Amino acid sequence: MAKRRGNNEGSILQRPNGTWRVQVLVEGKRLSYSAKTRQECQAWLKQIISQVDSGLSFNGAVMKFSDYIQGWLKNVKENRRPTTFIQYSIIINRYILPAFGDLRLKDLAPMRIEAYLTARQAEGLGDRTCQLIHAVMHVILASALRKGLIGRNPMDAVEKPRVARPKKKITLATEQVQQLLIAAAETKEEAVYQVELATGLREGELSGLKWSDVNWNLGYIKVQRQVQRIAHQGLIFSPPKTETGNRNLALGRQTLLKLQEHPQRQEQQKLVAGDRWQDNDLIFPTIIGTPKDPHNLLKSFKRLLVQARLPQMRFHDLRHTSITLLLNEVGVPIKEAQKRAGHASPSTTINIYGGETTSKMDEIAAQSLDDLITPMAIELHPNCTKEESLLHQ
Repeated sequence: MAKRRGNNEGSILQRPNGTWRVQVLVEGKRLSYSAKTRQECQAWLKQIISQVDSGLSFNGAVMKFSDYIQGWLKNVKENRRPTTFIQYSIIINRYILPAFGDLRLKDLAPMRIEAYLTARQAEGLGDRTCQLIHAVMHVILASALRKGLIGRNPMDAVEKPRVARPKKKITLATEQVQQLLIAAAETKEEAVYQVELATGLREGELSGLKWSDVNWNLGYIKVQRQVQRIAHQGLIFSPPKTETGNRNLALGRQTLLKLQEHPQRQEQQKLVAGDRWQDNDLIFPTIIGTPKDPHNLLKSFKRLLVQARLPQMRFHDLRHTSITLLLNEVGVPIKEAQKRAGHASPSTTINIYGGETTSKMDEIAAQSLDDLITPMAIELHPNCTKEESLLHQ
């Protein structure tokens, strides 16, 4: 009686047409592979046995990557924010599925993935986009690994694409900030720039502010939403970028005063809009009361920069300016700057600003230490010994 083959035991046979076929049992189920030579079949068998020994399951061996992605995306849609789902979908549909969707999970080899990323970068695909492809594939395959479909995450062996150093941020000096606000005082958006420079909000957070967020008695504003443009949905309200983005920001007297004056300008907007006005309680809406696209803040800002005779910059650079002034001129600790910026951790603030800024506290500490360690110069009086000279000081 012929011996029954066990799991991971393969057989290689030559078919009548001269090609070769190898079969192996995985979890009691048969996997097959055909090739022109016996050596190719032996190499395939060796690879499969190695993968099975590392944890590859039968389902992982036969499942297409595209099939697994569809189930994974469905879970993301149900359990993540809409913006996260949209971002994943764009990367997957535009780059990952066309390149790897027809492959089976077991055939996602690190060298193949790395060669693809290298080729796309050489073709001019942005460094940041290549990094996102790497990150999304890593997350997907980490999920497959946890489910026991594959024995290892091939992305662990794929070198992360390098990203060129971003252009240096532009920040305004104190005098330039005052110059900008003087120019803004002649416009209907004066409060926009006053609040942005006083708080360092992200554009979406600024667009999402409502009058109900202002605590006039205690003098602070509550940041609890942002405006984002989502494909096929338009502008929506969503939570801040990070959990620490939900924060209360104290406002100075001058900023509170500018906010108190702002409703007068808004009433004029309502009169002009008439029946088109949509009341969303927004502090900085469009001319008809709807949420303002964060990207549209840049248009009027560019005109204001020309009027104020200041260098061209992004609206986002006002956020950098606010946080840099906090660190350099006001001298607040990194931890406090992190809270106001809404960064996930102090290390984020340090990574963005630490290499370019030195706070007033640091300057005071440096000078104090300098005074402490520097020997005092002694000037000898004529005809006096060193000891007698000390008595005259």
